[in-house]
Amino acid sequence: MDLIKNDHLLDRFIRWAISYEIDETIIPRNKYYISKLRYLDLSNLELTEVPEEISRLENLEYLYLQNNVLSFLPNSIVKPTNLKELNLNDQILGSFNIDIKMTDNQEVWVEKLRRNNCVVHYLKVEQCEAK
Repeated sequence: MDLIKNDHLLDRFIRWAISYEIDETIIPRNKYYISKLRYLDLSNLELTEVPEEISRLENLEYLYLQNNVLSFLPNSIVKPTNLKELNLNDQILGSFNIDIKMTDNQEVWVEKLRRNNCVVHYLKVEQCEAK
């Protein structure tokens, strides 16, 4: 399913970008330009979520999500087939830095990305205790 052919998906993606006040230089509001994105740096934006529609960016090669407040990811995050680098490090929860927790299925997909020479940055946290 192509993002450019599905206006409702595009509209949801744009609404999400607007809700986080993401600059148009990062996520363009033009359907054609969004479909051509190869590089997307969403670092340091205090994001709490990533929309499912990001998986529709078929040309996306580099996705940077570090230093946000993400506590989970949609399963579709690893679907862009051209993805060469995915950075999820240093998610912030309150005043504590945490590394994003991946589900078992996401771990399998991340391994598939790695086998396809995609560089994936994240640290798995099994269990955390407050001290």
